[in-house]
Amino acid sequence: MKMNNEKGLIVLLSVLAVYVMVTPAMAADFWGSDSGIISGLGDIGSGPEPTVFYKDGTWYLIVGADNIPGEFYGFHWTGEKWELDSAIVSGLGTVERYPTPAVFCMDGTWYLLSGSGWQGFYGWNWNGSAWQSCPAIVSGLRDIGHLLRPTVFNKSGTWHLIAGEAQGVFYGWSWTGSRWQKDDDIVSGLGDIGRCSEPTVFYKDGTWYLMAFGGDKSHYGYNWTGSEWQSDPAIVSGIYVPVSEEDTKPTVFYNDGTWYLISGCTEGWFYGFSHKPDLTATAITVPPLIVNQPSTITATIANVGVLDASSFNVLLSANGAIVDTANVPSLGAGNSTNVSFAWTPASGGDQELCVIADAENAIAELDEVNNKKCLLVTVNAPDLTPTAINVPPL
Repeated sequence: MKMNNEKGLIVLLSVLAVYVMVTPAMAADFWGSDSGIISGLGDIGSGPEPTVFYKDGTWYLIVGADNIPGEFYGFHWTGEKWELDSAIVSGLGTVERYPTPAVFCMDGTWYLLSGSGWQGFYGWNWNGSAWQSCPAIVSGLRDIGHLLRPTVFNKSGTWHLIAGEAQGVFYGWSWTGSRWQKDDDIVSGLGDIGRCSEPTVFYKDGTWYLMAFGGDKSHYGYNWTGSEWQSDPAIVSGIYVPVSEEDTKPTVFYNDGTWYLISGCTEGWFYGFSHKPDLTATAITVPPLIVNQPSTITATIANVGVLDASSFNVLLSANGAIVDTANVPSLGAGNSTNVSFAWTPASGGDQELCVIADAENAIAELDEVNNKKCLLVTVNAPDLTPTAINVPPL
């Protein structure tokens, strides 16, 4: 998404100083709402349970939906939106209720393992053109109840599976090479979260994290200490769904330098979040303006996102003509700063001043269309009224 031609210009004007003082705010959430990452998904039915994976140069999303019977839908990412892709779910068929897929590549083979409402786990492998039934990949997984929600991950060379279920408890297994074996250690510290535990596990910046959404609309975060999971509320901060809905199992993935999270809800919709900054111009301050007299224009720039922003430029224009640029070396999440521009108006009358944060699109943001703020100002002609008349002696 682009602002307009002004924002894309590379401006080689002198850069004025930025005020050193930055206004701090409370600690930012980790996640910010991002509708762009769910573009194209729409409503596919009750309780969609998504999983995202990268295969052969393409990002795919497979989602299970409880449409009685449970069905699978496939999508691929075009770079701008998710597009329906029936080929990536070829061969899956249906599951009696509540399909919850987890896709992973083990020893060069792609597998899809799904939970269900009441009939345990289902397994498939990819034969190059379709998914085919693979009972071996669910060998050793006993029926632990109903509403089974699995997540599969490889930690330190061992494949693990953690599954949630209707009562809010977590169960763990490790792969022996031929079957899943019960592993209580991999769920140590998780406990019981109440109802419908729905976990996902991911590795970020040297730490393993587990996020679990519960049936009480709560979100639980944990990190792995080396021997157990410990509570980490920060990793789920900023996630929400409307009060009238319950959210489904989240999927977390890292694409092109950004962390994303997609979750469904019981009403059939999807919610997207990402870990990005969000730069916006919040105020423009001007002194009295006089034709041909230098003036200083001040703009307040805020980072309302959830990630610190590195260096970016801010542009000032008057009636569409570029006046000046200023540089912000960095701006922390939740903080704001002031930048100054020099302007000597050449003509009088009403003029529109516009400030654009991140004028050259250097920063990937939560929202790319809130960077611009404009203000209508009046430039006055100089006051030429004589203040005195001196008459020499006659």
